[in-house]
Amino acid sequence: MSRRLELLLLCDYRSDGAAAVRDHIDGLIAHSRHRIRPLSVFGALPPGLDPGRFDGVLVHYSVMADPGALMTPDLTAALAAYGGLKAVFVQDEHRNVGQRLETLRRIRADLLFTCVPAAEIEKVYSESALPGVRTINVLTGHVPPGLADLPVPPFAERPLDVGYRARHLPAWLGRLAREKAEIGLRFQADAGRHGLVCDISLAEHDRLYGDAWIAFLTRCKATLGAESGASVFDMDGSIERRVTAHLARDPDAGFEELSTLYFAGCDGVVANGQVSPRIFEAAALRTLMILYPGSYSGVLEPWRHYVPLAKDHSNMDEVVAVLRDPGRAQAIVDAAWREVACNPDFGPGRLARTVDEALDAAAGRPPARPYDEAGWRRAIRQDWRYYRRRWLRAAREAAYRAGFRLIARLASPAAAERMKGRLRALRAGRRRS
Repeated sequence: MSRRLELLLLCDYRSDGAAAVRDHIDGLIAHSRHRIRPLSVFGALPPGLDPGRFDGVLVHYSVMADPGALMTPDLTAALAAYGGLKAVFVQDEHRNVGQRLETLRRIRADLLFTCVPAAEIEKVYSESALPGVRTINVLTGHVPPGLADLPVPPFAERPLDVGYRARHLPAWLGRLAREKAEIGLRFQADAGRHGLVCDISLAEHDRLYGDAWIAFLTRCKATLGAESGASVFDMDGSIERRVTAHLARDPDAGFEELSTLYFAGCDGVVANGQVSPRIFEAAALRTLMILYPGSYSGVLEPWRHYVPLAKDHSNMDEVVAVLRDPGRAQAIVDAAWREVACNPDFGPGRLARTVDEALDAAAGRPPARPYDEAGWRRAIRQDWRYYRRRWLRAAREAAYRAGFRLIARLASPAAAERMKGRLRALRAGRRRS
């Protein structure tokens, strides 16, 4: 076994941030055999930090996802100057692909951990675009620690037949992203004639997080779902800009019209369907999954781990029959819990093992001079500008979230999407300024 590496993890770790981000970072640190020191950054490294005292630097997707505020020219230059091993994690990879490729080239990345399915990686991160970069496929998430051990009500005692939360995603993300809303809308329309008790909502103000989401799932016999991901890869952001501008002129423009005009030739070129963290949560909480058929990153098998609902909903009667048969439903629930939720291959250790293997194969630098605890605390001290930038971003994000919630409550879905698009454009402009 190769030596234990000293690694610096650049991330955006916030107590008020997404739980999935914290779980991803915590799982990597806890299960890696290497020593990983996490550091929340905001556009620049602390002035007293010497990256050269690490064997490698890991750049988390929480930093890569916000190029305006976090992956700034200053941070990019610091990473480019660093001579050790550099590994980057990416998610939500359908946006601004060209900008991401340029950043990876500038920092001279060695490893790229991507959620794009392995067979499709070359279409997005080709050898010609990223010479010398090794790409490794990873899952978007994992089964949260301890979730499969929670006591939950039996299937037959849950008061809701089907519960679901989703949102209307922008048209420029393509057909795959639309399925998350379509399955909820169409199932809700059919539920009445089958006498199903449902709690299905696509409203922003009905979204649930953290413990509230877990409690909701344990009240549902079943939940709905579709593959995660987007089927349009927007190389330079131009598709998003053109669609948003069209909707500003014509708020009633439908998906088919927008697709024909702006992205028909690239929708589905990358087969980007993936398993989502919600799949792991439902399996762990023993909630029956009713899903549109898909590959789900090879994690799930139809009729074994989930009930497949045809995308035209033509087998709705068959799906409802399973819901009405506790024995048949329980067998599927138990298989998903046993073979997915309790499978160590889908726990947080899987990512750490994958990362460790790649790092071991790539590491070739002389041993680092690691920080001791006192030295580390001194090295990561930030100046006043860091805290000012953090405070300003937190205030802006709070204002944007309040705006989104207000729009979702008061406007029609079409008007809400148009207004939210303008808020996103405003936020993106502020990030670039």
